[in-house]
Amino acid sequence: MYDINTDEQIQKSKVKIKKLAIQVPFCSLTFDFITTPTKQLLTDFNYLRNKITRMKILFFLCTIVIIASCSNTGSAVDKQLSESDSLIINFTAAPSDAVIKSVTTTEEKAIDKLKQFVDGKEATGFKCGYNGNLMFYSKGKLISNVSFNYAEEGCKHFILTANEKLVSTTMSNEAADFLKSLLEGKDWY
Repeated sequence: MYDINTDEQIQKSKVKIKKLAIQVPFCSLTFDFITTPTKQLLTDFNYLRNKITRMKILFFLCTIVIIASCSNTGSAVDKQLSESDSLIINFTAAPSDAVIKSVTTTEEKAIDKLKQFVDGKEATGFKCGYNGNLMFYSKGKLISNVSFNYAEEGCKHFILTANEKLVSTTMSNEAADFLKSLLEGKDWY
């Protein structure tokens, strides 16, 4: 009924064959059942469960690595200003560039707001004057000096050096209004 190879394979895998004979009038039926010891089934089940668990852990670790690598995609400006803990805003008068008002803050909310304004859409180089500068500090050390023009229509922008490259970003109307209100003595953030 079985060829030799099949019987040898069954014996090697410790599978047992049970025969069931059924007597029916005018007919005799014999069924072969292959049974595996319960211990072997449990071993196979544990092996599969461990393999699936390892695959889940591997998937989870890969997901964390992907998320971590994607979250580190900030702009050069954002990376440069990320450690800022204090800020000095100087407003200057043209043409002498004399400082007419200076605002200093260590308030995180104000610093974050100005960092967001500076980290705007990159723009082409402007050929305009400047109304002041933002001096971002980290632990008492100057990390970035950002010049800005908020007063002239068509010239509203920030300019700074990031990664040893001159970068110009557009200034939103909200940023211009914010700077104007600081010059007027209002300190809303």
